[in-house]
Amino acid sequence: MVHKTLVTGLIFASCVMVASAMDTPAASSKLTAAEVVERNVAARGGLQAWRGVQALQETGTMAAGGNERATAPV
Repeated sequence: MVHKTLVTGLIFASCVMVASAMDTPAASSKLTAAEVVERNVAARGGLQAWRGVQALQETGTMAAGGNERATAPV
C-alpha cells in the first residue's frame, strides 16, 4: 500500500515538473542574422583567412541506408 502511494506521488510530481518546464519560454537570442554570420567568420579566422583558402578536403564515411538484413535464401 505504501509502495503504491509512493510511486503514484512520484509520478504525479514528475508530471507537474515536466508540465511547468514546458510552460517556461526558452531564452531568445537578440542576435540578428548578420551578427551570427560575423561571429562565425571571426571564429573561423576572419574574412581574409577565408578568402585565402585555395582548396577544401573532406574525409569520412557515408552510410547509404537501405536494407541491412541478411539475404534470404531462394
